[in-house]
Amino acid sequence: MTRAILLLATSVVFLASGGQTKAGPIPPGGGVPGGGGVPNANDPQFLFTFSDIQGDVGHGTLSAVPSGFGDNSLWVTSGTLILTSSSDGNASVGTYSLLPSGPFIGFSPSGLFLVDNLIYPANDAASGILPGISDNPSYLTNFGLLFGHPGTGSQDEINIVGNGSSDYALSAETGGILTIDNVSGGSFALAAAPEPASLTLLGLGLAGLTGYGWGRRKLGAA
Repeated sequence: MTRAILLLATSVVFLASGGQTKAGPIPPGGGVPGGGGVPNANDPQFLFTFSDIQGDVGHGTLSAVPSGFGDNSLWVTSGTLILTSSSDGNASVGTYSLLPSGPFIGFSPSGLFLVDNLIYPANDAASGILPGISDNPSYLTNFGLLFGHPGTGSQDEINIVGNGSSDYALSAETGGILTIDNVSGGSFALAAAPEPASLTLLGLGLAGLTGYGWGRRKLGAA
């Protein structure tokens, strides 16, 4: 009986460790320019972190669909940025949502930023259709990601962009005025998020191993 429990737990842990990243199927037209880009539960999920030498630090999550450009880029359709430190005296610290834009280059609602909301998980944005940069590696184009508060016109916006060669920058505006205008000196890391199902399997496997160990101790005590 104890061998069966151990075998089951080991198998569950193995299955969980074998599916840590998500790249689920996309329905026809999803994310393709002109195809709607409607997010769904199978969209690839990502985690990211950002920091720069000016003191801006943040992290967040992204949900994306294929851009349709044929350059291995993904169009980010939803996401969150949590800024834990900002170079404007922490005035911009807070939580922001991805603002709709892209996959074609367009102005932000304030008109201060050009954005595309594209990511390149292969770290090769300079090989994209319209990168705005000339050197890899880079997860972002020079237009990058736009976060802020829903609405139109002047509002709080944060734009994170790539400069190529693993250099990134963060800028921010409030009420139509730039409060952070960094052009370089930042780092950005992007990683596929673990699948919720894999985390559940891993938890079951660990619970099974814990139960097996408790059973052995109980038999030993007897």
